[in-house]
Amino acid sequence: DCPNGEYQSLPGSTSCVSTVPGYFASNGAPEPTKCPSRSIAPHPHMAACQPCDSNAIADESSVTCACQAGTYLDDFNMSANETTACLFLCSSYDR
Repeated sequence: DCPNGEYQSLPGSTSCVSTVPGYFASNGAPEPTKCPSRSIAPHPHMAACQPCDSNAIADESSVTCACQAGTYLDDFNMSANETTACLFLCSSYDR
């Protein structure tokens, strides 16, 4: 069996192939799996996908998260462990 983040594409093969960004493999998978719509695999050799922020969605390639319409990326207040921190835009401004 291959280690997490790798897969065996040919039955009976002894060589393993690393996953590419956007895909993951675990538990000796025979092929990589594309990340679900609200998660990403930003690096090769991923054993699992990382969830996007609650107000973000994954791009088509499942490599980066992007803020949904009506939200913005708050990278100033983002912690080191977050991939995105999307905050809602204000609809009005009170003075």
